[in-house]
Amino acid sequence: MFFIEKIAVETKAYQDILVILSFIGEHGEDKMKQQIERNCKSSAKSGHGILVKLYKDFLSFRLS
Repeated sequence: MFFIEKIAVETKAYQDILVILSFIGEHGEDKMKQQIERNCKSSAKSGHGILVKLYKDFLSFRLS
């Protein structure tokens, strides 16, 4: 019973962890995704094809 009581005390004392940084905007949009897409477009215009591929790979990994 000691462990159950200890867990109950810890559960009661639990506090939510504050969100320091969120990538979701006020209207539910994904700010990181938007910035990555802007960077991809900018890189494509400047001829940095490998950067575009890396950003797209990162974006597809993050969203999966």
